Amino acid sequence: MAGSPFASLAAAHAARRRPESWPDLSSTVLLVGHPAPGELVLAGGLAPVQLVADPDSPTPILDEVAGDVRVGWRGRSHLEQILALGSAPAAILMAGSTTEDVRVFSVLRELERGGEVRLPACHYLDLPGLTHRTSAVYRRRRLAAAISWLSSVAGREITPASVQAACEVFAARDALLRVVRDERCSSGARLTGHAAIVARQAGAALGPVRHLALLRDLVDESFASAPAPDGASRRLILSGSTQEEPWLYRALERDGLVVLGAHDQGETDGWTHVPSDPIGAIADRVLDHAGRSAASDGLVVDALVAQARDHDVQTIVHAAWDGDEVAAWDAARLTRMAPREMAVVTLAGAPHSARAEEFGSSWHIDDNRAGSTIPAATVTGQSTPPPARPTPGASAAGTVPRSRKVLAVTDEFSSYQREWFQEVTARVRAGEPFAVVGADYPHEILRAMDIPYVVTQWWSSIVGAKRLTASNGAALEAAGYSTRVEAYSTQGLASHLADEQPWGGLPAPDILGATLGTAPTHRIYTAWARETGARYYPLERSAETRWRIPVDWWNQLPQQWEETLEAERLDLLRDEMVGVVRGLEAQTGRRFDESRFAEVLALANEQAAYYREARDLLAATVPAPAGVVDTMPATMVPQWHRGTEWARDAARSLRDELADRASRGEGVVPREQLRLMWVGRGLWGDTALYQHLEQSHGAVFVWSMYLGLAADGYERQCGEGQDPLRALASRFVTMGDELRMPTWAGAWHVKEARQHAVDAAVAIADADPFVLRSLEKAGIPVLRLPIENLSTGGEESARRALERFVDGLDPARTDPSSTGKSDRSTRP
Repeated sequence: MAGSPFASLAAAHAARRRPESWPDLSSTVLLVGHPAPGELVLAGGLAPVQLVADPDSPTPILDEVAGDVRVGWRGRSHLEQILALGSAPAAILMAGSTTEDVRVFSVLRELERGGEVRLPACHYLDLPGLTHRTSAVYRRRRLAAAISWLSSVAGREITPASVQAACEVFAARDALLRVVRDERCSSGARLTGHAAIVARQAGAALGPVRHLALLRDLVDESFASAPAPDGASRRLILSGSTQEEPWLYRALERDGLVVLGAHDQGETDGWTHVPSDPIGAIADRVLDHAGRSAASDGLVVDALVAQARDHDVQTIVHAAWDGDEVAAWDAARLTRMAPREMAVVTLAGAPHSARAEEFGSSWHIDDNRAGSTIPAATVTGQSTPPPARPTPGASAAGTVPRSRKVLAVTDEFSSYQREWFQEVTARVRAGEPFAVVGADYPHEILRAMDIPYVVTQWWSSIVGAKRLTASNGAALEAAGYSTRVEAYSTQGLASHLADEQPWGGLPAPDILGATLGTAPTHRIYTAWARETGARYYPLERSAETRWRIPVDWWNQLPQQWEETLEAERLDLLRDEMVGVVRGLEAQTGRRFDESRFAEVLALANEQAAYYREARDLLAATVPAPAGVVDTMPATMVPQWHRGTEWARDAARSLRDELADRASRGEGVVPREQLRLMWVGRGLWGDTALYQHLEQSHGAVFVWSMYLGLAADGYERQCGEGQDPLRALASRFVTMGDELRMPTWAGAWHVKEARQHAVDAAVAIADADPFVLRSLEKAGIPVLRLPIENLSTGGEESARRALERFVDGLDPARTDPSSTGKSDRSTRP
C-alpha cells in the first residue's frame, strides 16, 4: 500500500543497487563485504551503507580498466559500483576473511597506483574467523587500526562511548529484525519470506538509523492491522549461497510455500544486547559470518537440520551458485547426510534474477518427497543412489606424448623422490606419525621435529601425471563430496577414497595441516580428517591491508622482512605456529629442538641461494640450457625436502648442470628463436605441451613460477636477536601473493619476463588476469588457454592454439635481424 512502512522499505530495497541515487554521499562510508562493522562508522558521525552485488548488472567500467579480473561475479559487481562512484563517497571500508575478499581491495589499490581511477580513502579490515585465541587478538588489533583510520576520515575521535551509542542503535534495529523473522516463522505469519527479506535487505541503502525507524513503523502499524492468513502453509528452509536479490523467495512462494532463511542467508540474531566491551564484541561477532566458512560440513548440516526440526520443516532448498565453492561442497554433504525423512533440493547455476521465471508454477514439493522439481536446476533427493566407483584404470583420457628431459638431475631427483616415498611409507607402517600439509604451510616445523610429511599439491601433481583425476573425482562423488571444488586440494582425500592410487597409495595421515587462504579449504581438510582420523592443525591466512606496499618485494624480503611486512601478520602466524608446535609435541611425543630448527632454516636459505643462481644463469644464457620440462620437477622435488642437506645439494647440482651445459653452448634447441614463459600452475598431465614447438619453431619455455619463486620467495635471513619462528612466518604470510595478488604479482612477473628476455607468455585458467594485464602493458603478448592444470582431454586443442599464437606473433619480435634481437646466440 502506498505510503505504508513496507512500501518505503520496498522503495529503499529497489534503490540499494543505485548508490549514485543515495543522498549525501559526501558523508557516506561504503561498506563492502561482511561483516563490515557499520557501528564504528556511525560512531564517527558518518553514514554506513552496505554495497550490494548485482549478478545481472554489466561491468563496462571494470571491463575497460581491468578486464577479466578474477574476483567472481560478486566482486566484479562491487568493483563496478565503486568505480562508477569515483571519489564521491567519504570513504570505503572493506572487510573479509579470505583471499577472494582481499582481492577486491587489491584490485582497487593497483588501479589507483597506476593512476587509472580516483578513489576516496580505502581501508581493508582483515577478520579471519577461527576461534583461536591468536585470531581473536589479531582481530582486535585490526579493529583498533580501523577505528584510527575512521577517526581520521570523520575528523573526530571515535571513543568507547560513541561506539556504545552506535551499538545501541544497531541493537534496537536487530531486535526489530528478530521480530520480523519470528513473525514470518510463526504458524499464522502475516509476512511472507519474500517480504521479510526485502525488509531486512532494505537497510543496505537506508543505513541503521532510517532502517530502524521504518522497521518500527512496520512492526507497530502493519503487524497490528494485518490479519493472519487462514490455514497452515507448507514451509521450507532456503540455505547455501547468499541471496542478494530475493527473487528465489518470490518464486518459491508463488504456490503457497513459506520460505524460512537459514542462518547463512543473513538470518543471524545480530545484537541481542550491547555488552560493556562493544569493540571486543564486534571482534568476536565476526565468527557468526567467517566462522560459517571455517566450520566443518558436519556442523553446517547439523545446524540446518536442527533449524528445520525446530520449525517443523520437511524440506531444505540449498543454492550453490556459480563461484560459491563452500555452498557447492555443502550441497553434496547435505544431500548425503540429511535424515531420510527430510527432502533436500540443490540448485546450481548462475544467480541471475531472470531465472525466477524458470520456476513458475511447476515448482512443487509433495509431503512424501516425490516429484520435487525445479526446471533448469540441479535437483537432488536423498533417494538418489550414489554413482558407481570407476573401474581401476578406466579414467585415463587417452595417450599423450611423453616429454623429453635434457638434464641428468631431473631423472636423478625423480628417482630419489620415489625411493624417499617408499621410505616414508615404510616408516608409517612401522608406526611413525605421518603428515600431509599444504604447499603454503610451514613445513620446516615438521622437518625440525623429524615428522615425515607429504605436500598436498605434490601428491596432486602425481595424480595428474598418472591421469587419475577423473577416477578420483568419481570416488569423491560416490562418497558424497563435491567435484566442483578445488581439484588441486582434494586429490589426497580422493585418493583415500579411490581404489586405484599412484605409487602404491598415499598413507592415511595422522596429521593434516592447511593455511586457510580460500573459503573451501577448511571444508576439505575437516572432511579429510574425518575420513582418516587425522588430527588437523589449521592456520589463519592473513591479508595485506596497507594501501601502499613495496613493489620490489624480492629485493627486500630476504634481509628486511621485519621492516617490509606488517607486524600484525607476523605476530599472528608466529603465535599460531607456536600452537602447532605444542600440539605436535603432545600428539607425537617428539620435541621441537630450536637449534635443529635453526639448521633447517639455514639449509633452506642456502637452497634458495642456489636456485637464484640457477635462475639467473638460465635467464642470461641463449640458447637456454634447459626448459621448464626439466626445471619444474628439478626445482619442486628438492623444494618438498626443503631444509635438508640433500635438498640444498640438489639445488646446487641443478645450478651446476645448467652452468656446465651453458659453458658448452648446449641448448634445448640448437637455434633458439623464441623464449616463452608459462604463467600459472604446471600442466602435470601433459608436460610434453611445453616442447611442442621446439623443433618446428625453435620455441622454448624458459620460465615457470616454480624456479622463479624458489629463487625470490623463500630466503629469509634470521639475524642476531631475531626470532627464527618469526622469520619463518615472514616467508609464509606472503605465500601466494607473489603469484596471484595484484601489485605483488604483476610487477614480479614483468621483472621475470624482462630478465629472461621472453617473447611471449602462455597462461592457463588459474593465472591472475592482473598479471597477464601487467605483462601485456609491458609489451609482452599473452596467450590464454582455458584449461586447468589437472585438465585432461584438451591436449590437441591446446597445441593448435599454441601454434596459432606463435605463428601470429609480431615478426619483429622474433626476426634475428630486427633491432634489439641478435642471432640469439647471446642474450638480447
